[in-house]
Amino acid sequence: MSRYEMNVAAVVHLYYEELASEIIASLKNIPIPFDLYLSTRPESARGLNDLFLENLDARKLVVKGVANRGFDIQPFLTAFSSVYGQYDIICKVHGKKSSRRRELTGWGAFLLANLLGSPETVADILKSFQEEKDLGLLFPDYFPPMRHMVEWGSNWETASRLGERLNMRLQREVDIDFPAGSMFWFRPKAMEPVFTLNLGEDDFEPGAENCEDGTLAHALERIFLKVVEHNGYRWKKILYAPLYIQMK
Repeated sequence: MSRYEMNVAAVVHLYYEELASEIIASLKNIPIPFDLYLSTRPESARGLNDLFLENLDARKLVVKGVANRGFDIQPFLTAFSSVYGQYDIICKVHGKKSSRRRELTGWGAFLLANLLGSPETVADILKSFQEEKDLGLLFPDYFPPMRHMVEWGSNWETASRLGERLNMRLQREVDIDFPAGSMFWFRPKAMEPVFTLNLGEDDFEPGAENCEDGTLAHALERIFLKVVEHNGYRWKKILYAPLYIQMK
């Protein structure tokens, strides 16, 4: 495993403290030393810092309390993006619940299984990034119950404006791809333009946690692959965990 000479980090958002053990177990499958950046509710920061220090042997741990805006996308872009350039590749995951839609139960576990499900899975992902220098982002194939949600939906106008800010002309094609659920491995250089948007917490809508679509976070999620392509990199889907396992 040590043959992967890369500087690696994980960026985690954990709003639901009860999912901490699931996240810790998944991160333990990273077979090389890595730094961990964890965002959470301000009142949970100290407790989670102690929990992760005790149960996970990360090379470095940084925990930050953030406003409950923009789901996991907001802290990903506002809390730690200034350090991403220090790393070769980064894993972005979060504690995901789909409590309001029963058919999506297991979606978060499915994403984690495909990105961090075993040391062998992670080693294969590291190998892909090491050997494919133009690979910018890697994400799990779609969780079957949500496949019909892979569309621009009510996010097109916001996404189009974001594209203009990034000097990209987006096409409103019928079929699009994006890392649904916003968990993926990425090469920071491939996504650098997104971080130059310099978005702050206040740019994200308050009280949007009950919105299934139509927020700034949903629009950003849909342009990540467009940014990767525009920046001269490739992306690809992976599927390590059988689809049916998380659909019981």
